[in-house]
Amino acid sequence: MRTLGAAVLCLWCLLAPALAQPLQVHSDRPGTFYWRVSQQTEWIEFGQGNDAVLDRPDSSQVDVSVVGYKNPLYDWYGQRGPITVVTDRCELRTTERLAGLRAGLSLASLILLLSLVYLALRVLRHRQALEHVEHTYIQALDAQNVATLFRTDGTHPEKIGNYTVKKHLGTGGMAIVYQVAAPDGSVYALKLPHPQFGTDREFRERFSREMRLGASVMHPNVARILDYQLPTSEAEYPYYVMEYVPGQNWARHLERQPPPVKDVLRWTRGVLQGLEHVHAKGIIHRDIKPENVVISETGLAKLMDFGIAKEMQARTLLTKPDEAVGTPAYMAPEQLTSGPIGPPTDLYAVGLMVYASLSKLPFDENDLPGILMFKVTGNPMPPLDRLDLPPEVTDWVMRMIDPDPAKRFAQASEARLALERVMEKLA
Repeated sequence: MRTLGAAVLCLWCLLAPALAQPLQVHSDRPGTFYWRVSQQTEWIEFGQGNDAVLDRPDSSQVDVSVVGYKNPLYDWYGQRGPITVVTDRCELRTTERLAGLRAGLSLASLILLLSLVYLALRVLRHRQALEHVEHTYIQALDAQNVATLFRTDGTHPEKIGNYTVKKHLGTGGMAIVYQVAAPDGSVYALKLPHPQFGTDREFRERFSREMRLGASVMHPNVARILDYQLPTSEAEYPYYVMEYVPGQNWARHLERQPPPVKDVLRWTRGVLQGLEHVHAKGIIHRDIKPENVVISETGLAKLMDFGIAKEMQARTLLTKPDEAVGTPAYMAPEQLTSGPIGPPTDLYAVGLMVYASLSKLPFDENDLPGILMFKVTGNPMPPLDRLDLPPEVTDWVMRMIDPDPAKRFAQASEARLALERVMEKLA
């Protein structure tokens, strides 16, 4: 019996590797499975996921392991061994294991990123500090040199703020306009209030509003405001810098000779296109006149000067309720009678510019009592005395300058479209 038992045992030991079943391996987390002959060889991959099957190697005992990716710092890791060939299934429980190389790289990247952010903030704060110092310095220079802005000998200043004065462009009732050059050589127009206004608190508020409103408008037919100084003390002087438009204003063209009808209508279309954009922002200009429209050398009409512009939605006004503002000759009747102000108010002034360009105003522009008498009474303007004009032109102009705002075009876009239809017939 003993001999028979020994023989069976020897036979089993010889046949066991050949009779071994595939090893079913399960992990509680997905990963990549590896095996090796216990403590002897390199790890060899044999599957991925939560389950894998290992064909029995030609060995009685093996180790198995699973490794899964968790994040840049940690892996899932589990290992069993040694496993005998008679085992047909094994379970692997994983634990977290620090991935040294990836953890080092991740931490190094994080430290580098934080360092870059810190350096960027330092540079930004340093730049802001320099800009503040520069701005303060320029303001201090302006405060010290206000007296040099207005010469008693009839000359003009060489420098205003950071801008070099090139030449005098014009003087209006409230401000002087210079052509100036920025430090980079760019040419602009700079508007400087007269000394009797520049220190007045109410005027400063109006002037500041003009800068803010003008800077908010960006359109090819509106001169852009590009830079400005808002005074922070009584010693500082306000001014603003706007786009320089080579050319002449509409009034200069009228002084030389009556411009061609087609040019007048083309300029008017440009003004109306600019007003469409201005009105869309809730702004009523209230002082449209030939002096405030510049015709560039290419024939482009540019609307400028928002000194008394009114925001339609503004809750407070810088003028008294019964105070009329504007240029009387081109003011709409409702401006003189404290009536409601809206887009038709600006359209009246545009229509009157066209009327003055194609005919002659029925009043003297310098006769204030005569202007007030004519407009406040509600008398309509006499029809254009041009027999060579098509009736479509006269009808359009007369609708623009109707004393009743309700009978004018309601919006600049409506007036422009009607004008374009007239221009098509003249082409």
